[in-house]
Amino acid sequence: MHSYEDLEIHHPSKKGKEPGRHYQVVDGHNQEVLSSNGKVAHSKEGHVFVSKDFILLDDKGSKEGLRTPAPAEGYIKIEKNSGLVKIYDKLPDGEMIAQVRHMDLRGSGLKDGDHIKYGQPMGIQSGMGGGKLDAYPTHTHIDFNANHLDKLKQYIRDIDTGVITADRYPTKGQATPTPVAAPVTSHERPAAEPVKHAPPRASADGVLRSGEQGAEIRALQESLNKLGYHDGKGHALKPDADFGASTKQALQAFQRAHGLTDDGIAGPKTLGALKKAEQTPLLSNPAHPDHAMFKQAVGGLEKLGPQAGFKSHAELERAAATLTFEAKVGGLNRIDHVALSTNGTGLFAVQGGLTDPGHHRAHVDKAQAGAQPLEQSTFQMQQDAQQRQKLEQAPAVAQQQREARVMA
Repeated sequence: MHSYEDLEIHHPSKKGKEPGRHYQVVDGHNQEVLSSNGKVAHSKEGHVFVSKDFILLDDKGSKEGLRTPAPAEGYIKIEKNSGLVKIYDKLPDGEMIAQVRHMDLRGSGLKDGDHIKYGQPMGIQSGMGGGKLDAYPTHTHIDFNANHLDKLKQYIRDIDTGVITADRYPTKGQATPTPVAAPVTSHERPAAEPVKHAPPRASADGVLRSGEQGAEIRALQESLNKLGYHDGKGHALKPDADFGASTKQALQAFQRAHGLTDDGIAGPKTLGALKKAEQTPLLSNPAHPDHAMFKQAVGGLEKLGPQAGFKSHAELERAAATLTFEAKVGGLNRIDHVALSTNGTGLFAVQGGLTDPGHHRAHVDKAQAGAQPLEQSTFQMQQDAQQRQKLEQAPAVAQQQREARVMA
């Protein structure tokens, strides 16, 4: 077995169904899906789970003593008596990505709440069930969220090519070749030829995903850092060439800022948007047409001194960029003053005198403004400028269309 497509339908019969089990068409094929108490089980977001069985074998054809690699990165909940590890995108209220059954978790060291990396060895492949190691034949059973099926496909490919094995998962450096635990279905298929462990690498299809490693991932991390997109805790990415949870969070933030699907996968649209963003001068760059207004915002915030409450000048500049955008869309053409709101949680950009009843102003939430990447504000400025240009050109275009109809 070399790919997801080689895996047969879980528990098939002559008619493709068995009593007491539930089936649905997933990814164009009839598949058994996870059920509980006679009903189809769904994730928090309403997705079904595709059930698959296979057996891990070493290069000698043995299935014993092999540790099952984690099929996804995330946070875990475990049930030792059933040999079950559930993997979530976050805890306590996240979406379950996958669960792996029938492992011997004794001695694994895993506990509830642990963060687990893609490909990380978990429990030993066994037939654990109801506290008994031999309740089922030795095999690996996975229930995978249908909305993340691409990750399962990647997992099978990575086992087949040696990126991950039953005793090794992707590392940052060159790996020493080791025998691969090749997966086969539990329907007595012959084992695949052993494959030597390949160096971790990004997918050859040009799409960058969680769990991948390589120079392309490092370049992605450096781009996100340069543009100011950080992980979920606001920390800059470590350019370690390892596409982990932090890189995915930063990428999703960029995707949301640019109106893209925030799936955390760097496909053609996302990579194109990143390239364009890197080529566009930021508001902090003197080459940007609104740089002067940005500098006015920076100067106004600096005059507030410590009472502004910014932890760093970089945070102050992010707030200045957000304030510049809001001032621009609010009709201001310059920023004469910056003032704190009465409760200290907001910022005002003011055009005119502070005591002048006729002054113009724009408001932002200070915390949100300080957290918004400078590139996001730059992109918003660009979008607003393009929209204004269309509105300004609309009368001329309409006039040209009327003249064309008259001439016709």
